[in-house]
Amino acid sequence: MLKKIIILILSAFLLVLAGCSEPEEPDDVQEGKTLTILASNKMIQDMIKTISGDLHVSSVIVENESVLENFNENDIVVEDEKLDIFFHFGASYEPFSGKLSEVMRKNQVSVIDISRGVHLLGYKPAESQIDMVNPYYLSSPSNYITAISNIAFGLMEKDPFRSDLYNKNLADEKKRIEEIEDWIEKANLGSSDIVYVAAGNELRYLLNSFDVKHITLEDFKKGFLNETDAAVIFIYTKDAEYENATELIGNSKALPLKVILNDYSMDRKEIYLENLKRFRLAIAAIYEKDAPTAESLLPYRMEKVPEEK
Repeated sequence: MLKKIIILILSAFLLVLAGCSEPEEPDDVQEGKTLTILASNKMIQDMIKTISGDLHVSSVIVENESVLENFNENDIVVEDEKLDIFFHFGASYEPFSGKLSEVMRKNQVSVIDISRGVHLLGYKPAESQIDMVNPYYLSSPSNYITAISNIAFGLMEKDPFRSDLYNKNLADEKKRIEEIEDWIEKANLGSSDIVYVAAGNELRYLLNSFDVKHITLEDFKKGFLNETDAAVIFIYTKDAEYENATELIGNSKALPLKVILNDYSMDRKEIYLENLKRFRLAIAAIYEKDAPTAESLLPYRMEKVPEEK
């Protein structure tokens, strides 16, 4: 359920300069400042806490991705509250971000689009002829680093006293993500004679970052793989995508593989590693090899994600 979105009534302050004495740094620069932050979704709130811990007061608009499917502008309620920063996802992921960002800027709130500078891809949603920006850019580890860097820099701008802390936490997070990228590269998923058939174009970030051969479901239906001996893995994110392609999968003997794009209950690093594990298990099943254990594949402990289908 959407939480109440906060629109501000801000008072104007007159800065009074005292005599000709040297200006002093504001107290919040000398001592740090507790910021009041609004995040457009829980993924961003988790990223904020990765950089700043519990130093700031943060609230979130969307706590579950399914809310976006039934978004109603009437759910927006006006309230009074002082905000310092509004972080939003960008890339047309949330239907309210553009309008709300305008309101925030008019009320002198710092607005930060965390997709700024990421490598965005285009796609066409199912049953649509309109080209759109693919909003699932966090499926790429390098894009995640760019996005969380935007968050860190936004915090530094408003709370410069703690810049060293934010820089350190950002560097630590980059190191963890780069280690995951090394694991993905060492897995060498693209070296096998396997083609991945993607149920939707939103999977392109994930498939590109895993460096595997892939085609769209539409191209597969047109017979693009008819003259090859490649093994086929059908990759999808929603159960409905699997159900709609059941007959096609059965006729082609394609192996189904469900992956995660966004899951608000999981840390982003856990999502990367869980997807890597699922790829490795699918490849092992194709070649009828003993499946590698999670412990042998992954450098971090992960919460168990139930396998479906």
